[in-house]
Amino acid sequence: MRDVAVPADQLAEVVEWVVDDVLGRGSVNLSPDLDPVPEPTGLRRSDGQSVCRHAGRDHYTSQRILDAEQRIVATAGRGGGFTWSSDEVELSVLAARLDGATLNRGQEALVTALATSGARVALAMAPARSGKTTAIQVLASVWTAGGRAGSTLSD
Repeated sequence: MRDVAVPADQLAEVVEWVVDDVLGRGSVNLSPDLDPVPEPTGLRRSDGQSVCRHAGRDHYTSQRILDAEQRIVATAGRGGGFTWSSDEVELSVLAARLDGATLNRGQEALVTALATSGARVALAMAPARSGKTTAIQVLASVWTAGGRAGSTLSD
């Protein structure tokens, strides 16, 4: 608002108008009773409210983001993606170790599962600081070492 030269005595009113306009026309309210995507019971508190919602606050997104999420979900159901053999993955993991990467068994299993699944979209969930980033870096080296850098879903 500083760049628009709004008089100080009208600033609060103009900000409220802009926020109302953006929320009304350009946003989709994701409050539990308005969310177009149903949430699983396991992600709800005992009172039925989403674990992702802060008490008394609404969350918003755009239709563009919802459309992108739907494309990801649709792609997640597709197989037929490129796969690596377990031997190729194991060699890449060993090479990563030689380069200084330290992977535990869980990280190795994650790299192997993602590289050999053939899934077009895969999910890697684990607690913070459990080594997901390191595992995905090794997965990227598997992909790159095999000549698949820059590959797309159509490959």
